[in-house]
Amino acid sequence: MRRARLVCVDPEHSRRTRRAFLERYADTDTLVMLAHFPAPSVGRVVRAGAAWRFVVQDDCP
Repeated sequence: MRRARLVCVDPEHSRRTRRAFLERYADTDTLVMLAHFPAPSVGRVVRAGAAWRFVVQDDCP
């Protein structure tokens, strides 16, 4: 079972929303601040083949 199914009322909508966010902001200068994750949690999304990676912004606390 995917984690989204444990906490999302509409898992399919959640999946589409996450994918749209990643497609829109990957490989841009947009800083992303992750919620519910320990520091470091500020960085950028970059494409990694057919997936994405989170790259930490070194100069953020």
